[in-house]
Amino acid sequence: MRTSNKILTGLFLVTILVFCSLFTLVRVKYANGNTVKRDPVNDWSDVHRLQGTIKSISISELNNIMIIPSDSARLEIWKGGEEEVKWRLENGVLYVEADTSRKDRNSKTQMAYGHIELFIPNVDSIHAVNSHIVVKNIADPGALKPVYNFQLSETDLAFENGQRDADATFYDAIRVNAGQGSLLRFDGFIHVNTLEANLQNSRLEEGEAFFGKLSIQTDSVSTFSLKGHNLRKATITSTE
Repeated sequence: MRTSNKILTGLFLVTILVFCSLFTLVRVKYANGNTVKRDPVNDWSDVHRLQGTIKSISISELNNIMIIPSDSARLEIWKGGEEEVKWRLENGVLYVEADTSRKDRNSKTQMAYGHIELFIPNVDSIHAVNSHIVVKNIADPGALKPVYNFQLSETDLAFENGQRDADATFYDAIRVNAGQGSLLRFDGFIHVNTLEANLQNSRLEEGEAFFGKLSIQTDSVSTFSLKGHNLRKATITSTE
């Protein structure tokens, strides 16, 4: 075969291969007239899309978990942590906790320090033991304004709007039973229509938060700090 014919034959075959590849890609993207949705490969976290009704959440021994309001529920556990995180959904309760089989020298469960993000709609209650929780802000007042009911024990719970020049973030209602050794704090410009806090040997820090209605029940060893506009609206009662 002449050299020129070989070149033409090669170009023809390459053209056919390119056409077939493009056709395959189009078939994948537009099957039956609809875009085929594929979850992208995620190298830095394991994503679990949670199916079924979630009525409450139990968090235990987690030092770095972020709660993000969402229309649907999913759990993202970032890779790279030495401590294993376990989760299960059972009878409407989502359990997220450190691996209880890992013990320290005092036979206490080791905390998990890896980053975890929990995207959830409103649930009836969230129970947390020996954990550090950050609730991410909702910047749009017209969007979902979450309602939270927390039961805390030895847990740091922070509602954060970390950017100093950011607009205020909004929550409809936050109710917290802050038990032994717990901290409830607000960081940044946050607007809460109703805050109800029951403090038992715990602490409340308002930061730059604004409360429409404020009710505090407290024992004699708990502490809280309030500025004038929140203090004037506060109803404070003793539990002793």
